[in-house]
Amino acid sequence: MASEDPYIHIGFMEERNYVHFKPPPELTDDTGQDYSLAEEEEWLEMAWFLEEDLHWVLKLPYHRFWSQAIYDESLHKCLESYISQATRYYDLDNLCLKPEIMKAVKKIHKLVFLIYLRMSTCKESKNFFMKPEAFGDIIYDNYIFDVPKIMDLCVLYGLSNFQLMTKMIQNIFTTQPKYYEDLENTVNCVFEAFNIIEEKLSKNLQEMQGSSSLYQVNGVNVKIEFSLSSFHDVVNYNTDVIATLHAFLEIFSEACNVFFQSGAALRLATFYEMTFPSIEKEIGRRNKLNENEKILKEIKRKVSLSKTLLVKVFRKIIDFCCIQHIIFGNSSEGSQKSYTNVYLERFLDIFMEITTYRSFLKDYNVLFPFENDTDLFNKKGLNLDPQRLSYIFCSIHDNEESIPQTFLTSTVHGARPKIRKKDTSKNSVSSLREAADVFKEDNYIATNMSNGISGLETNGLTDIEKNPLVDSVAEILQECSKEFIEKCLQYFNNDGDRVIDAYVTDTLPDYLKNLNKTYDTEFKPEPETKPNCSVLEERKSVFDNDEFDVFRRDDINLENVHFGKKNKTPSKYENLSKDKESEFLKKYVLAYGSEETDFIDEPNLYEDEYDDTYDSAMVGLKEPVPEGEPDVDVPEETSESIRDTSKDFCENPEVIRERREQRREAKFAARGNHRGAASNDQTHNRQYKDRHKASSGNHNRRKQADFKKSRGMY
Repeated sequence: MASEDPYIHIGFMEERNYVHFKPPPELTDDTGQDYSLAEEEEWLEMAWFLEEDLHWVLKLPYHRFWSQAIYDESLHKCLESYISQATRYYDLDNLCLKPEIMKAVKKIHKLVFLIYLRMSTCKESKNFFMKPEAFGDIIYDNYIFDVPKIMDLCVLYGLSNFQLMTKMIQNIFTTQPKYYEDLENTVNCVFEAFNIIEEKLSKNLQEMQGSSSLYQVNGVNVKIEFSLSSFHDVVNYNTDVIATLHAFLEIFSEACNVFFQSGAALRLATFYEMTFPSIEKEIGRRNKLNENEKILKEIKRKVSLSKTLLVKVFRKIIDFCCIQHIIFGNSSEGSQKSYTNVYLERFLDIFMEITTYRSFLKDYNVLFPFENDTDLFNKKGLNLDPQRLSYIFCSIHDNEESIPQTFLTSTVHGARPKIRKKDTSKNSVSSLREAADVFKEDNYIATNMSNGISGLETNGLTDIEKNPLVDSVAEILQECSKEFIEKCLQYFNNDGDRVIDAYVTDTLPDYLKNLNKTYDTEFKPEPETKPNCSVLEERKSVFDNDEFDVFRRDDINLENVHFGKKNKTPSKYENLSKDKESEFLKKYVLAYGSEETDFIDEPNLYEDEYDDTYDSAMVGLKEPVPEGEPDVDVPEETSESIRDTSKDFCENPEVIRERREQRREAKFAARGNHRGAASNDQTHNRQYKDRHKASSGNHNRRKQADFKKSRGMY
């Protein structure tokens, strides 16, 4: 379908030969020589060209990118080659690649995700966007996205990019509701995959259990053996289907309604009951035959993961379609009671239908205890049918000790299930071993979803709350003492699931691995003693350890410390008291003594009033003139005082500065007043002109200007 946007056209599409992805060569041998150097170079060259193609697509502008995405089918084949052959998260532990190959795989993994993320966005910026309706039609009609492709993207990128994948898929389903119709067909495809697995296992595992292994092929009886590699392929296919379904429902929870309406809850329980017990028996039989231990170990790990994920898928559907409606109810108070009862009946009906699947119910109860749900319903004040609860508990528990004591509170009339007597001396141990396998790889996925990191902090549980938690973990890890389990719970923040997962997968910390797992001495956890470190000790400053650092030094010279305001102009006698020479003089004077004299005030010695009557008069005779010299009177003014000062060689600078100051004041006469103010003289002139402008005002300026212009002035 062509786009209605004129900027998105087939003319903007560029023909390009894309490189398709191939699985990288792996190192499975200890020597690391499983493949030649030429194969490695060939794959790295392919990865380099593929990176160039993906970078080129991402760098395209908006209209060219969408033209390429709509009309270029080879681009989608290139992208699908990666999402179909890329390694899933549950196979990463067994992936052994060289560092340069792993680096190239990570780059391709990121680039493919960015391209699909851009394809799922209808608005890139304020200038580049399209309407949601048009966007939904484009991605649906041109097969840019389909439900199987979305599910593969979830299992590939859901763990590391959970929020982006959630937003991406919600945007796709919101803009194009037709994907919900395709989702109904996808549910049938999932059920068909379950049928294929059941058929393969039932056909091949029956002959392993003693039935006839002769089959008619062209009229000839042929004995068909179910090889270990074929068995491994079936388990891998089973794990891939369940892990993909689990990742999709975890990211897009709204799809649970479609699966629930198609009867997925009952179908999952049926599939679990028919496949996994047979697979576990086959694993036990092949262990006795001493077949390839490495492959058998991988099969066990995949089976444990598949069991856990299938139980989680069942729980996700029940929780989204029943339990959440029961707990939160309806917004309308009038119909809330009837609304809750409808979903409560639906919840009990589902468990009544699967009561015959004992293996599934037991493993489900290990991960999600049924009594926790009933206690939650009782807190909501709901009336539970005691007969149906009794029947469900009888299907889950085989002996009286395993039935929860709180079951009496979950029934109205105190109904209690009838106990079937059964020899559980050996079966109980084996069932707990199987339950431990169910827990395997459980929390590994959950922690990756949230990117959590285990810490050393605890929740501060009391002994009454901690003992049941220790007992529940001890039921699974029977070979470990309660003291060791309590130590593990302290490390894993009182999370029993993480303790079991870490123990089964052998991922405990080193100091826990080195502990004796079976010691029975009384264990008392040592209280965490926090070092007495204050903020002053943790501070860092440029003045640390200087002469005034009172926090780190005790020998502070207080004489150098000044209290109060400091005088910026100290007296010249201030430092005299601190002078060592003055101290020496003081001691010297005290040692040799001193002589005291009377003080005489000489200026006040003459006490009478001074008579200045004749100070200004010429008293006495002139000095006699020597013989031979003329008697000439010396004039009072000297030659210096009578010479012309206007022609001084160097004018007095004070006079120059005074004249300069006068000119400056005349220039800036208005300074100091408001802006635009004039001097006093200017103000006086303006007032004079304003008063006398009638006698000499030039009121005919335009006329005079025209007159001058006519005379040729301009």
